[in-house]
Amino acid sequence: MGWQLIRDGMAQRPNWNISHAAALILYRMAAAAHDKDTSEYSARYYFGGWKPLAAALGYQVDDDGPLPAAAHRAVARAIRELTDQGLIKPADSNDRAGRHHRTYILTY
Repeated sequence: MGWQLIRDGMAQRPNWNISHAAALILYRMAAAAHDKDTSEYSARYYFGGWKPLAAALGYQVDDDGPLPAAAHRAVARAIRELTDQGLIKPADSNDRAGRHHRTYILTY
């Protein structure tokens, strides 16, 4: 898991102009990403989808149901903020519905 990514993110956080929600999302991504390449996964890739990110922001998320609209907006806002700041970038194409990416590369 990405303990080094979390540590590095916390050390660099004072230099970033991001909201608290965006920081929570970034730390959640870092916790799920790998610090180093493995035989199964590349380093710095977050591949967990948006539901764990919404849960990190405190939203009640049903594993089988759709993401609540408010949670979707909050995650989208944080993802856009992190992307605009250059802290993450999409690693895959849009999902089938064309709504959002599922995999991101942590670039900080």
